Amino acid sequence: MSLTVHVFVVGEDGKRNLLDVPEGSSDLAGFERWRTSVWGSEVVRSLGATFFPVLAGGDLTVAPDQVADFLDECALIRSNLELVAAGADPAKSHAE
Repeated sequence: MSLTVHVFVVGEDGKRNLLDVPEGSSDLAGFERWRTSVWGSEVVRSLGATFFPVLAGGDLTVAPDQVADFLDECALIRSNLELVAAGADPAKSHAE
């Protein structure tokens, strides 16, 4: 299985309405095992991440008022890819 990202808006009826994935983008967020081996890893936690480690125990929902902080955390992970990748599998580069 794969982890996927879904962007949604909450309608007036309280239901979540999923938005289409923009052309040229992907909704993939890694393999299911990445919940613990990458996103919930000690390396990611040591960077100060608080959103991604939630995936180790279940799904993650980011509320509208949390989006700015979540984007900051995404940038933090991106700027430390070599470190994060090494923690997941020291024998492979982040490109692999």
